[in-house]
Amino acid sequence: MTGTRPAFYKIPVTAALSTTVTTRNCLHAITNVVGCRVPSRRAAEGMESPIYRKKALKHLVAFRELAKSLWQDFWV
Repeated sequence: MTGTRPAFYKIPVTAALSTTVTTRNCLHAITNVVGCRVPSRRAAEGMESPIYRKKALKHLVAFRELAKSLWQDFWV
């Protein structure tokens, strides 16, 4: 799996988006998706490189903290 790189996305799930996904209809509202890809120095570099892997894991930890802060109101 040479060149494998993680990507992280923050997608606001609205009632309209949820209904659209469940009913398989077209969504007529705009959904703003925020994405983050871990940058690399070379196009072929990915998770096989220890330096890149360390950088990707730092992004994962930051993303996990962001997700926790966004979901904390919904935890049971």
